[in-house]
Amino acid sequence: MPSLIVRLIALLLGLRLVSGIRDGGLHTSSTVRRLRVLGWLLLLGCVAVSLVEAFARSGFLATLFPAGAPWFEQWDFPLWAVVLGCVLLSFAKIIRIGSEMREDLEGTV
Repeated sequence: MPSLIVRLIALLLGLRLVSGIRDGGLHTSSTVRRLRVLGWLLLLGCVAVSLVEAFARSGFLATLFPAGAPWFEQWDFPLWAVVLGCVLLSFAKIIRIGSEMREDLEGTV
């Protein structure tokens, strides 16, 4: 259930990001902020949720079987979320630099 909640939040943030880009343009500070929030959510949120689910699964198996199962055997590392989060954070930095260059260009012209 926690992973579903994090994925739904990521989907809603992605929709807000797309609507913000559509309304205000790509090179704005709000786009950079939304990209950063979505990137950190994917990077940290998905890893934390997968760890919580692994501990819950191992705790449940420990109640069923006396030997139990260690949590790291139950952990399914969300590599896709880490890679996508790093890409979004890098893209946010690129967009931030582009927006600063755009502001400088508007100031000189």
